[in-house]
Amino acid sequence: MKKNHPLSSPNDCPLSPFYLMVGEEKCIADSSEDAITISEIIECHLNPGHKRGRRREKLDLIIPCSRPPDFIFTWMSECLIQSSVLSELKHNQITGFETRPAHAIVKKTGAILDVAELVVTGWGGIADERSGIREIERCPECGFVRYSGVSDPTHILNPASWDGSDIFMVWPLPLYRFVTERFVQLVRDSGFNGVSFVQAFPALKRGVSSGFTPGRLSQFMPLGRARLLGKDLDIA
Repeated sequence: MKKNHPLSSPNDCPLSPFYLMVGEEKCIADSSEDAITISEIIECHLNPGHKRGRRREKLDLIIPCSRPPDFIFTWMSECLIQSSVLSELKHNQITGFETRPAHAIVKKTGAILDVAELVVTGWGGIADERSGIREIERCPECGFVRYSGVSDPTHILNPASWDGSDIFMVWPLPLYRFVTERFVQLVRDSGFNGVSFVQAFPALKRGVSSGFTPGRLSQFMPLGRARLLGKDLDIA
């Protein structure tokens, strides 16, 4: 791969040298009509307001555009990658992810798309409390946890907690996919579409800063990895 100049200087953006991977909204995938999206309902005898569902393991999706992009996102912020992307990530030894099988059909043609769900396994630790994010509720009955919202996004990342992965999450923001400049450069050099990269927090502009109820870590990464990272924190 050719060498390029750095994509940013160390001090020009709050997340530098890291980026957030953001899905483009031109081709949002939806669940197929017959898809079973919930595999389990969690009831709480202590607080009925804690009732919630666990997502089914395998996505079953309809792709609305005739020419699907290389990265495809769903309305629930899951991320699919086409086989060409997966091959490049493996070839370049990108770290911090696994894949889950996924089923996807192009709506107009009925063609089956060769995709997999991108599952983040890289770890950036717990969000720094200086960001405003802190645990404010924990249910002893069902394990429901609520966190406060972001007030200062410049302090979400603590580089000392990062495990060095090219793709990683920070808890309790499991659907915010943080990536390294190496990952960004690979995607750009390869010409892949359907994704962009920012060094700010676009969700704040949409008013989604009141708080987070992410569930458990095992809902977002393989159980063994979730237990390794989250057992001592009681978030596995």
